[in-house]
Amino acid sequence: MNIKIFNAFSRDGEDKVYVQHRIKQKSKLVKEMLVDNESHIFLTGNSKVLPKSIDKAFVHVLTNENVFSEEEAIKFLNKLKKDNKYYIETW
Repeated sequence: MNIKIFNAFSRDGEDKVYVQHRIKQKSKLVKEMLVDNESHIFLTGNSKVLPKSIDKAFVHVLTNENVFSEEEAIKFLNKLKKDNKYYIETW
């Protein structure tokens, strides 16, 4: 089993680092994990902003890495959610 954990702390220090920033920073790795390795993704955070901004970040990665069109990327993410491979815990 290969586990990768990337932290994003928006309240520590002056620089605000959010999960969507980490996803875009690790674009190639994220693409490999999502598409090539069929990884599972578990995200936790604020329910007001996190789900939509994370979906946008994943769509950004999948389109910028020339994997899918925007429409295909959205369908791909929805399938991951349906298959319980993409899970978001929010509060």
